[in-house]
Amino acid sequence: MPSLPHDLTILPAAVADRQRLLNWIYSDTFCSDGIDRGARELLDRHQRGQLSLDNMLKAVSNGQTVAAAWGQVLAGRIGVIWPVRLMEGVSTGVGVELLKAIDEGFERQGVVLPLSLPSDQLAGTSSLQQDLLGMAGYQQFATLLVMSTPITDPTEELEGPLQFQSDPDQVVLADILQQTEMESGDLPEIHRIRSAFDILATFEQEAAAASRAWYVVSHEGMPVGCLLLACQSSRGACSIQYMGLAPPFRGRGWGTNLVQAALQWGRQQQANSLVLLVDSRNHKAIRLYEKCGLAIDREQQFWMRAKDVRSS
Repeated sequence: MPSLPHDLTILPAAVADRQRLLNWIYSDTFCSDGIDRGARELLDRHQRGQLSLDNMLKAVSNGQTVAAAWGQVLAGRIGVIWPVRLMEGVSTGVGVELLKAIDEGFERQGVVLPLSLPSDQLAGTSSLQQDLLGMAGYQQFATLLVMSTPITDPTEELEGPLQFQSDPDQVVLADILQQTEMESGDLPEIHRIRSAFDILATFEQEAAAASRAWYVVSHEGMPVGCLLLACQSSRGACSIQYMGLAPPFRGRGWGTNLVQAALQWGRQQQANSLVLLVDSRNHKAIRLYEKCGLAIDREQQFWMRAKDVRSS
């Protein structure tokens, strides 16, 4: 383990520090003036009570902040580790100590699925974050593909054998969602760690009611799948947060109908693109999305602590 400053102290971020530290974590800009738009959106959500910054920490040495990290706790008992930021010349051991303190915070808050998604989309995070996660006992479990397609004017009305019931009963939606997870090719390592209600709670926290659409998908009156969508108006995009069909109803070409319905909803929201994440091992889903016009934009890693998978 790299050596640590003799006077290192890990502290919760004071309220007065949060904007500056959040901006540093999100955009790698450590300053008191100005804030990145993405960091501003997160701060606004915090001020509306939609997310907590309680597990934002800073490392102090010689009276100065030398590192910062944030473990965001989502509904559904998920903990997401955002990029650890270190001042130039600061030992990576300081970052590991921050990650250990975040893990302790996760345990106090009942998190059952701590994870991290190192991404080059956030400035300068991928290589350092991977090294720190590895030293703190995490490992990469999967590679996710970010896929997207422009949303253009429709050439024809949405048709097909499926019906889409919006604002469905939560119990019905949770039941069919749980069925669609069976034999799914997306992140099998985390199946059954959370209930369907946990998953819905997570999506509900991440997207306000006015900017999301949840559907139970039926065929001849029988629920066969679900489709969960969200709109990110500041980015001009809508996303497929989750889509799936129960095993008996796969292989009928209905997945294409779900993507078409997502595109139609995105047009109604005046979004300019449709975005989704898919496990790189889920070859059937990737072929479906490519058939529907989506292309791979980039890769994103999915890291977890090994012990959390073994104990699930």
